[in-house]
Amino acid sequence: MDIITAYLDNMFSAYPPSPRLSEAKAELRAMMEDAYQAALAAGHSENEAVGQVITEFGNLDELAPVLGIAADIRPTLPDGGSATSSAAVKYPSVTMAEAQGYSEAVRRTHPKLGIAVALFVISPSVLIAFQGLDLSISPNTAIFIGIAVLLLFVVLGIGIVLLNERELGQYQRITNGQFTPDPSVTAWAQGQRTRHDRKRVWALLVSVPLFVLSALPILWAALLHEGEQELLLGVAVPSTLLIVAIGLAILVPTTWAESVAQRLSVGSGTKKEDLDAQDYPRGVRVFFAIFWPLVLLAYLVWSFGWGAWHISWILWPIAGILSGIIGGVGNAVKDD
Repeated sequence: MDIITAYLDNMFSAYPPSPRLSEAKAELRAMMEDAYQAALAAGHSENEAVGQVITEFGNLDELAPVLGIAADIRPTLPDGGSATSSAAVKYPSVTMAEAQGYSEAVRRTHPKLGIAVALFVISPSVLIAFQGLDLSISPNTAIFIGIAVLLLFVVLGIGIVLLNERELGQYQRITNGQFTPDPSVTAWAQGQRTRHDRKRVWALLVSVPLFVLSALPILWAALLHEGEQELLLGVAVPSTLLIVAIGLAILVPTTWAESVAQRLSVGSGTKKEDLDAQDYPRGVRVFFAIFWPLVLLAYLVWSFGWGAWHISWILWPIAGILSGIIGGVGNAVKDD
């Protein structure tokens, strides 16, 4: 409840105190406490309950008519308009407690995100290798095993992404940019980035050379073993994917402080409808986190598994159209 109390104090801090606002604040506090207890009774953890309450009661401008304080927070101007009609409604600032909780959640989830990304990258390796190696099993069995491994890695990666989304769910207003940057919080986040930047630099010194060197297996197969397709498919491509995956698994976990500093330094400070188009609802963001890796995997399975290179390219324009449709739907839901 400490985060909810601090959030509520911030919500009303932008307005001059008055008996009516104090009464509305007490009323809103009671509503938030009821919602918090209901969430706990429904089986949610404390963190999940806090996130749910903040999401439900996070915009005082929308709650003002219900609380009967619309005139108090949107005073009428001489021309008959309202104060908020001439300027964007500000979201409450992120409290230090929120920022620290968000930072810790990002720190915990980034190593898992690195594993998920690595799993997506290496998932087609077995399928590709089986297409090039001369194995003592039938081609159909090789394809089945390759696809089974591919799907297993994808499912594991998706599971990790979904668990990360769940853990960060209570900080949705931060990830959506629904806050006004606070100088003290921003300074703290920048300090966090400075303190942890050495690890990120060392990770870059290791991962970037790996990314560059990842082309060597394919160059080795293409230039020194020209015409030996089995070496390209069975050894070179899987080796390249493995090297890239290792580089990503090293780099991604060390970028958490940079990510937190950037996020906490760039709030919205505007109404929800003015947010960036990428601040989609949670479900849409999960979709985009896994959509393009799945499209790539489907392309590789179709192309390698059935030798359909002449037609498998059609997946990309179809996926682009579908991505645009889902993004449009996400914006429509967000605006509502």
